[in-house]
Amino acid sequence: MVDGKAIQSFGRKISEDNKSGERGEHDADWCKKQYSANGSKGESVIKTKKWFGFRLHLIADATYELPVAFSVTKASNSEKTETEKLLDKIEKEWEQWLKECKYFLGDKGYDSSKIINRLEGRGIHSIIDIRNCWKDGEETHQYKDSNLVYNYKGTVWYVEEDGKKTELIYRGYDKSTDSLRYGFKPQKHDKRIFRIKCEEDRRIFTPVARSSQINLI
Repeated sequence: MVDGKAIQSFGRKISEDNKSGERGEHDADWCKKQYSANGSKGESVIKTKKWFGFRLHLIADATYELPVAFSVTKASNSEKTETEKLLDKIEKEWEQWLKECKYFLGDKGYDSSKIINRLEGRGIHSIIDIRNCWKDGEETHQYKDSNLVYNYKGTVWYVEEDGKKTELIYRGYDKSTDSLRYGFKPQKHDKRIFRIKCEEDRRIFTPVARSSQINLI
């Protein structure tokens, strides 16, 4: 798993005194991070965290809670970029650890097609929260020329002829076709199975489906 941690400096700004031996902060900088949260009435609110200092970037073994690789940078350094660097380091120095890794966990700050494709290329399934990157304002997209539509969170519906949407449930990953299988709930009495290729959007459709129990932990 990967995560970051804000580390505040005791200084409040970059020191203008560069004399050797003088105390002062010369390495830190400012960072402002926005994230969504639930308000007192359950509404979605945007919170902002701002600090002057540094950021710890850490990849750890989620089972044994042991660090695998880390770096400390200026506060403004990108979480995704630093994760790429840490993965480079692991590949170079401890490649066996990546060979043994099956799942890679992270919050939406690490939602990146580049990272996901890199992990999938090594047979590592990404379980990373997703950001809404759709710019068209649509709530759903149609899957090819079919009766299936989906949203950016990976929820899939079957659209009836009258326009009524029925949410489908995840039926497993088909490795032979690199696709996710979906079907109706048992009470529907319809045994049809539908497949969505992961290549449709690898941020949304990962081998461990976003609607599966392992992705809801």
